[in-house]
Amino acid sequence: MKVYEVQFGFELPFWLALPEGECTVAVDANTARLSVSNAVDRWEVGDPDLLPGMIIQVLSPQETRDETREQLRREHQDIPVTRHSLKTLVTHVREVICADEEEVKRLYDSNKRVWYDESLKAVNRLIDAYQSVVPDDALRGHAAQVAPWDMDRFVTSLWDTDPRRQLTGSIEPALPEMSRPSPMPPRAVGALRRLLADPAQLPIPQVLNAGALSKIVRGDYRGAIIDDVAALEIAVENSFDGLAKGRLPPEIIESLRGLRRFPDLCCKWLPAVGGPRLRDKEWNNIDNARKIRHGVVHRGERATEDQARTVHDACTVGLRRLGMA
Repeated sequence: MKVYEVQFGFELPFWLALPEGECTVAVDANTARLSVSNAVDRWEVGDPDLLPGMIIQVLSPQETRDETREQLRREHQDIPVTRHSLKTLVTHVREVICADEEEVKRLYDSNKRVWYDESLKAVNRLIDAYQSVVPDDALRGHAAQVAPWDMDRFVTSLWDTDPRRQLTGSIEPALPEMSRPSPMPPRAVGALRRLLADPAQLPIPQVLNAGALSKIVRGDYRGAIIDDVAALEIAVENSFDGLAKGRLPPEIIESLRGLRRFPDLCCKWLPAVGGPRLRDKEWNNIDNARKIRHGVVHRGERATEDQARTVHDACTVGLRRLGMA
């Protein structure tokens, strides 16, 4: 059996003020080995369109750019050489034990996407830890968890460790291929045009609810949960105020403002002024969504994708019942 290395390189869209070198990161029950490089050039030797699986990746300090370019041109005279200037490059190095080169290549090809997700999780763990200890607010503010949307591609390679040589490498799209969506129906296009022509502020509940779905896709589950519940709470408050104006004296509405709790507002006061009456299942789902939000915000619980989608579904149903989704 032999030891091979699989590497996934993530070109961050910001700088991390970290010393160059390797570090270990605890991710769930495993330990990930990460390498951090700053102010480097990544050179691609080969044509990714013609030979997507035969790209040689070379990293070099930016101060040696001219020397590296000349060396690569001498070594690969008839092959295109392309340079990319990077900010911080974080590389996840994974050891794989296999019987031979054929077996490890087969394993590499079949597990590439799964390993990519695991590598991205380790990189985000590093970013979270960095944000919690870096003393400079400016540096901390620029760093944030990354999702495939933030990096249009990633660099991956497979290495034999004895003797050390690259077996294969490629530049992969970070997002799977997406087909072109169908055109918007005319009714939706008309609504969009009316909304764009109106100088009034865009409806906050719909903006937050739609943005929450985008956050789920990007992996920001905590932000999605907070925005979805906020969207529903704002919508319920606004609906009650709008309906109550024609039914209750202003002083009564104002006196209720400081007393009303969301459950009472949603299940008691809103129906009393002509608003929708939620079914028991709908309210139970909304109540559960708010409990999830409470745990994430007030107890620091780590949000999951399942939780984010559960909250989004519950809040979207609530907004639809209010005519806002």
